[in-house]
Amino acid sequence: MNASDRKTVKHQNSIKSQVDAITGNVKAIGEKCLIKRSIIGNNCTIGDKVKLMNTIVMDNVTIEEGSNIQGSVVCSNAHIGTNAEVKDCIIASMQNVHSLAKFTNEVIMDIDQMMEL
Repeated sequence: MNASDRKTVKHQNSIKSQVDAITGNVKAIGEKCLIKRSIIGNNCTIGDKVKLMNTIVMDNVTIEEGSNIQGSVVCSNAHIGTNAEVKDCIIASMQNVHSLAKFTNEVIMDIDQMMEL
């Protein structure tokens, strides 16, 4: 990623989010977010005060307010609840990480998805 890929997203109320990422057609990035060395797919919604570091977020993902995701892959159509903490994980498609959940070094998927890997 070079300097031309880095963006600062400014919101209507002048509160900035720092975005150092490659992004698709993102629906929304909330206020006071910190996004570094990450990739965000199409149609994603990122809530206020979210931190994404070294993370890949695929299409149609929702990450709610205050969540902290580091070194992880979040597959398509996943939902991450408010103030969740995810580090070094893979979250399979269509998974729901509940609010206040904490995961480290885990693969989060349904049992029937295991055969798809």
